[in-house]
Amino acid sequence: MANMSRIKKYQEKKKRKDVGVRKDGTPKSTGHLGKLTTVREDGKSYDMSELSVLIDGRFIPTITPRHGNETKQEHKDRIDFLVNKSHNVPMEEWPDEAFLRAVEYAKYRESKGKPAFFNKGEHSKKIWKDHKLPRYDDNMNEVVYKKKKGEESFGIPVIKSPDNLTKWYKQNKNVSGMYHEGDDVITVSPYYKGNRESLIKNEGFRGYMLKNNISIKEPLTKKQEEFLREIDYDPAAWKQTIYARRYSGDPSAQDFTKEQDEELNKILKKYRNTVNNPRLKRKNK
Repeated sequence: MANMSRIKKYQEKKKRKDVGVRKDGTPKSTGHLGKLTTVREDGKSYDMSELSVLIDGRFIPTITPRHGNETKQEHKDRIDFLVNKSHNVPMEEWPDEAFLRAVEYAKYRESKGKPAFFNKGEHSKKIWKDHKLPRYDDNMNEVVYKKKKGEESFGIPVIKSPDNLTKWYKQNKNVSGMYHEGDDVITVSPYYKGNRESLIKNEGFRGYMLKNNISIKEPLTKKQEEFLREIDYDPAAWKQTIYARRYSGDPSAQDFTKEQDEELNKILKKYRNTVNNPRLKRKNK
């Protein structure tokens, strides 16, 4: 009996936490704007979060952030209608804007590889609770919030190597770490005993140059060419490797020339300008 009582309490607690289910039976999220409370004619308060509608055979949310060319007042009026008035208006009499904005926003989300409905995992717990903050700006660019800072280099995160890669690192202990172009992440071999910070700087800079198709103009010295002769890289990758090692303080960059140093500084300056200039950052994406 005691066990059944605990299970029942857990189930009741879970129900209180749940936002509910959609008409297709899938669980609702807290919505793009969070829970919006309204008091109706019966004096009871109701929580609104998604208010999904069926369009072209699928459900999409109508309560969405302001986007596109929608003004602040238009967005306020739209949300006010959906939250406070729509329950008294037959759906066929709803303003066309409610459906147009819903479809537009769903298409935008899906073009980014995200579901039309908000997923609380998209943001940190702290930001998820603060629904007063917009998640997208007026130009439909995703707003980036401060998150708990993890290891990264040139905006590329460092992740723990998966089991299959760890096994590979064990068999190839001469490899200290790498930048993974397809996933845009850096991994460090768990068997690497050297300077981790320097390695991450190295791989991050290599990844940045690779992603942005940065071509090194200065030729390699004979000593640098001899050092890299045994490595199975194309010539462009050779140069990026040498520059990345120079940047990270790795002495294997060999006899780095004055001209190479000047070119390296120009590349780093361009990156810093890109990071500090949001417009330039979007342009370069």
